[in-house]
Amino acid sequence: MLTTKTMNHILQELAKERPVFHSEADFQSALVEKIKEMYGDAEIHLEHPMQSSKTMRVDILVTFGETNFPIELKYKTKESFYKIGNEEFQLAKDGAFHDNRY
Repeated sequence: MLTTKTMNHILQELAKERPVFHSEADFQSALVEKIKEMYGDAEIHLEHPMQSSKTMRVDILVTFGETNFPIELKYKTKESFYKIGNEEFQLAKDGAFHDNRY
């Protein structure tokens, strides 16, 4: 079952392997793989429609039995360059609103 504590643990474990991502989609994919690895009994759905809305979707929906855990991701970046092993990361300034609301 996911809680704030288990999500923090998942993110800490993921950060050991992937301290930076190319994009929000890259982050989403890596997070899904880590959840599957750590919680193999979870059902995971991407871009899942919210029941209360025909137009809104949640990035990741993790289901344990009858319990749903929606996860909405934001991957804010600043202009920077990283090289980790053989992989290069060229990040642009995201231009997102600072208050995280829309």
